[in-house]
Amino acid sequence: MDNSVAILMATYNGESYLAAQLDSIRNQSETNWKLYIRDDGSTDDTAHILERYAEQDSRIVIVHDHRGNVGVKSGFWSLLTSVDATYYFFSDQDDIWLPDKLNKSLSCLRESDLNIPTLVHTNLKPVDATLKPLGGKLYPDAGLDKPNVILASNSVTGCTIGINRILRDAICQDDASSMVMHDWWMGIFAAYIGQIKYISDATILYRQHGNNQVGTDTSIWSRLRRINAYNAEIARVDQSMIQARAFLKQHSRQLSEAQRQLMSVYSNINALSFIQRLRACIRYQFRKQSVLGTISLWNIIMFKNKRLETN
Repeated sequence: MDNSVAILMATYNGESYLAAQLDSIRNQSETNWKLYIRDDGSTDDTAHILERYAEQDSRIVIVHDHRGNVGVKSGFWSLLTSVDATYYFFSDQDDIWLPDKLNKSLSCLRESDLNIPTLVHTNLKPVDATLKPLGGKLYPDAGLDKPNVILASNSVTGCTIGINRILRDAICQDDASSMVMHDWWMGIFAAYIGQIKYISDATILYRQHGNNQVGTDTSIWSRLRRINAYNAEIARVDQSMIQARAFLKQHSRQLSEAQRQLMSVYSNINALSFIQRLRACIRYQFRKQSVLGTISLWNIIMFKNKRLETN
């Protein structure tokens, strides 16, 4: 049986932390893998770093597709749809993989039925730019991959994800422009049509620096600031509904009637009356990963139109 493992990495101006991430992948206890890297037109020393590592390690393959700067989502999707493997993993350019990261995730995937689309994801340990710990693990020990949660809130973090071939084949023809992000789309597919497995151990040092600091700051005050930024929060909820509508259109035949109904109600909930929206929230228990996030979601669903009119 083919057990080929492809690690996919999209890079862009990553010279500051790229070498450390590549070293952590090369130091994995699992050694049977190939790392496919697509650069998105970096203007710093990223390309030279990649060339140097590719010369040192034949498992590292630089992919040149001459498409130019397409963004992180399309960059990863291009790799996923062009690379042939049995198992696929996704890597950011600035984290650190702990030595058993790949082995733990692979073991979980290999124990799964090859005929069931399977996604495995793990916890993370947030660190600062110098790898100083910023607290405990990012997520709770129990996964939050319920169908009523993952529509509104991405509960799988792309840099921890591993998927099997049947999941990849089932989505590789999907329109990337319909997705908020590739990892979220894969998570929805696995939650509704396949299965999600969660490893509560942190397998990655999740480096926080510059622009990525805001999105992963999980302090109470940070969450409150994000919730109170109503326009941005409304936009995120709107994007999740548009994505759900696109997913329903592309995969409706693979869903059960109950799943179609849940996804249809969520994606079109803005068209309902106030009472109908309230009943839908109660019946389907639409929620996010945290209590504060869920309060914000229900607030937007129930009062969004009024808030938009007053802004």
